[in-house]
Amino acid sequence: MKIKVFGWLLFFDRLNTKDMLVRRHWRSPLDDNICVICNAYVYEYRAHLFFECNFSCRVWNYLQIDWSHGSNIQECISQARQRFGHPFFFEVMLTAAWNIWILRNGRTFRGIRATFVAWRCNFVHDILLLSHRLKDSFRHRLVDWVNSLM
Repeated sequence: MKIKVFGWLLFFDRLNTKDMLVRRHWRSPLDDNICVICNAYVYEYRAHLFFECNFSCRVWNYLQIDWSHGSNIQECISQARQRFGHPFFFEVMLTAAWNIWILRNGRTFRGIRATFVAWRCNFVHDILLLSHRLKDSFRHRLVDWVNSLM
């Protein structure tokens, strides 16, 4: 359930990224402009954190999800889903993004270094847990797909 709520917040650009906090007047626009995940001098906003950041690009390349087309998030998701070619696109996409968000929060609030290995371990754990809620036919395809990534 929490990943579905997270997905809604992501889709409608309501996550508390640095730019959202500035828009809500909770943070000064002069606060640090460094991405906590990739350390680039970029102000944190949804597109950078989840789609443009070097770390996020590595995640999507690993998962074979291509975000290169589309003028808005709905179009990007629709086209990425078609190119992905598996019936469990949303489960994979949201679990991957959720784990990027978890790493970002770990770095922001606890100073934990964000690594691809940590992301992959958390992603595999979460997606395999989620697979138990799927129909058998989808579960087997998802588990086979996850195993093919290893």
